[in-house]
Amino acid sequence: MTNNVDVTALPDVGTLSGRQLRGVACGWCRAPLRPGIDDVDLGHRRREDTGTAWFPRACSSRCEEGDR
Repeated sequence: MTNNVDVTALPDVGTLSGRQLRGVACGWCRAPLRPGIDDVDLGHRRREDTGTAWFPRACSSRCEEGDR
């Protein structure tokens, strides 16, 4: 899928749910995702505070178009 999401504007990782951190829910609107099918993968990241991995994704229907 095309990635038109501004990755510099990712949500604050400290505000995300476990589902959002795992990439199974949109990082902005919390919509459930099917990774690899109906999402925009924003790339693997590391938390600065803990060093743990997180996997931000956006829903292709709303957030890709900038409706955040």
